[in-house]
Amino acid sequence: MRREELEEDTDLVTISSDGKHLHLPHRTDHSRVRVSPTGVKSLGKADDLVRYLERHLKAVDVAAPSGDSTVFSRPPACFFYHSSVSIPVALVYAAEIVCLLTGAKPVVMTQYDTPSEKQWKAPLVRPLLRGLTALIGKNESCGLGMAVFRFGRDTSLVLFRENRRYLADALLPARQTQALHPVPYPDEAGDKERLQRDHHDQVYNSAWNGLVLGYPPRFVDMYCADFHNPLSVREKIDIARKARADLESTFAEQSHLPLVEIGAGLDAPLDTHSMSLLYDAVRV
Repeated sequence: MRREELEEDTDLVTISSDGKHLHLPHRTDHSRVRVSPTGVKSLGKADDLVRYLERHLKAVDVAAPSGDSTVFSRPPACFFYHSSVSIPVALVYAAEIVCLLTGAKPVVMTQYDTPSEKQWKAPLVRPLLRGLTALIGKNESCGLGMAVFRFGRDTSLVLFRENRRYLADALLPARQTQALHPVPYPDEAGDKERLQRDHHDQVYNSAWNGLVLGYPPRFVDMYCADFHNPLSVREKIDIARKARADLESTFAEQSHLPLVEIGAGLDAPLDTHSMSLLYDAVRV
């Protein structure tokens, strides 16, 4: 990533002198930071930021005490970054990719081309995707795979651990799932029966895909209950539970292909050589 592409975003992010904490300086206007707070230094290189995300997400992934069924597992780092609790919102999409690299997520989707938004415009996403594309294309043994899913005019890039390819293949609708937009898209001006079916399928597919991607059932249920469409909360919860039952039944028939939950230790991190290539990619 060239410096001019990083300037507006990373000038807002600083790292503590010990390298452990990120800070967002106070803004003097709505677009630029003119003064850095005492005790922090400018972040410098983009690859330093990727390394920071890698270390930070590993540190946040702390499991509950073993053997104590009364204690919920602490939510994986993925949940903290999705809600921008532990890192700046500008780095959420890059953090998701880093989780794939560290082995904490089996599949990552990036909304790459859609009329309304392009996820790759977020800081570090484009160079990371560029580096991963090159890595996968040149090194079949890197343990990563890639696919392109299209629905209408929208395109999502799907990255996955090769041993988890079956999870990417299980997403609904097949090879059409979009990262930021629940499919299908209801046609409000269309047939009423079809519209109701689309609203149902949005929730069903969201629940199915959330579980396939490794999110715990309680988080998937909460997401579906809050899903923005005309169905009642009760209807959405029932649909989500039906999707879960169907998914578990489907995977029970294929016992060699397990469902997984995201979190540190799910898969091995990329090897040192592959990570070095990616650090080089974000410095370009």
